[in-house]
Amino acid sequence: GNSKSAYVLTLVGHTDFSNHVPLEHQREMLKNEIVARARSCERCLFILDELHSIRPGVLEVLTDFVDHGFWHGVSFRKSVFILLSNTAAAEIKDYALDHLSIDGREIDVSKTELEEIVKTATLNRKDGALFQSGLIKNNRISHFVPFLPLTADQVVLCIRAEVLKRERDKTNMKKLVGRVMGQLAKTPLTQDRFVAAGCKNLDKRV
Repeated sequence: GNSKSAYVLTLVGHTDFSNHVPLEHQREMLKNEIVARARSCERCLFILDELHSIRPGVLEVLTDFVDHGFWHGVSFRKSVFILLSNTAAAEIKDYALDHLSIDGREIDVSKTELEEIVKTATLNRKDGALFQSGLIKNNRISHFVPFLPLTADQVVLCIRAEVLKRERDKTNMKKLVGRVMGQLAKTPLTQDRFVAAGCKNLDKRV
């Protein structure tokens, strides 16, 4: 993975974890790369993205690092592992739709309920990296942080902020917002209440 810092390692599922490589070999490569970074600095950040593209079993090597904080003389007590995935996206959208306010502008959520939804969906996705993973079953993951879908009103606020940031002519704000919103795909699952891409890449549309 590429990073400007030698102490940040970012690995992406579809590019860094080929299914053509034997499982044990892939696990060994991952372990060696993580250990090499942590040995050079005890405050490393490890980002593993697109977990849904990584086959089950590969990430079990992380257990060696998070169980006791040390592995073969290398400290991981101050290292941070961030695991990113859209595994529970459908379940989160269903939950958000069920908890929309009457006017459809806000989502009344329970952090505990959402964390459990993400945890359960991740644990049970058969083709996901954490399918029946010991990292989850043995409570080795500290936090499950769900990313809620954004409503159209929320995305409009993002567009307005982008326009103001660029010091564009505010008199055409309504027309500009309408044009950008028309370009953004809605999520069929939620009957157009949520914008699929959220506020991503708005700077290229305004």
